[in-house]
Amino acid sequence: MKKELQEIIDKERIDSKGEYYLLYEAGFLGNKPKTWNSIDEIIRDEWEGKVCIRGKNKFGFKTKYNQTIKQVQQYLNQLQRKKINLNSITFNQSLPDNYLTIQGEVMRTEKHFYVIYSTIKKPMKIALAEKESYLEGRNALSLMKRTFDPATYDDINELFDLFPESIIEFSSYSINVGELPHRNTIIWEVRNY
Repeated sequence: MKKELQEIIDKERIDSKGEYYLLYEAGFLGNKPKTWNSIDEIIRDEWEGKVCIRGKNKFGFKTKYNQTIKQVQQYLNQLQRKKINLNSITFNQSLPDNYLTIQGEVMRTEKHFYVIYSTIKKPMKIALAEKESYLEGRNALSLMKRTFDPATYDDINELFDLFPESIIEFSSYSINVGELPHRNTIIWEVRNY
């Protein structure tokens, strides 16, 4: 394992998007969608579906959801004109919002779990802004067990064992999704920032 990754794991915290992306791209943080670091990678993969455009750092551009390759190229051209470093951008396959069951954030304390979530079938930021619900303790644990497939439930507990004070962002679906088999949940972020 790379020294940088081990240092993050040893401190049991993920303190920046940069640290998060080191672990995420190494496949260390559970199930994720198909991802790319450039439009050239998307084209080489002959990807024909829609994609999401996200920033690896907080540098002032808006996340774009469900974009065609043509829309991606147009947006990247706009960002270049604004002198935004395109190396700070990542892409992932768009996921089937119509199969969303629940999405949000889960946290764990010494006593119990907290879940902030939405059941609205839209990208997470939009869904949580429209309707946010909250559970804690046994109710949160029950929701997690009903929502996550067994492999995802285990993945989340393992992540909390490694990063006990982190927040885990997730989206769960009624079908299997992502790069890991037999999982219905994508882990979007594990963070302390």
